[in-house]
Amino acid sequence: EGEGYCWTSTGDGSYSLAKAQNVKTGTKIEITLKEGSTEFASKYNLERIIRKHSSFVTFPVKVDGERVNTVEPVWMKSKNSVTTEEHEELYRHLGQAYDSP
Repeated sequence: EGEGYCWTSTGDGSYSLAKAQNVKTGTKIEITLKEGSTEFASKYNLERIIRKHSSFVTFPVKVDGERVNTVEPVWMKSKNSVTTEEHEELYRHLGQAYDSP
């Protein structure tokens, strides 16, 4: 296995990167919130933020072991391999719609 790294930021626009010991493959995100900001830690809000900003990330993003980013980037596929269901899912996701295109 390769080396692990720890990426740290206080949210001020900068970050540090250092080698980490005894880490598993993958990414684990730990967030410390300001006092009085606990609404951002709810499962619903975490999933909403991930869907908004990471929908088309090609690796799975999970919350409590359940994948949140389920919309595949269909533009990465050949035109002939995109199914009707994938097209409709993308339409609903981008348009925040419940109907069909």
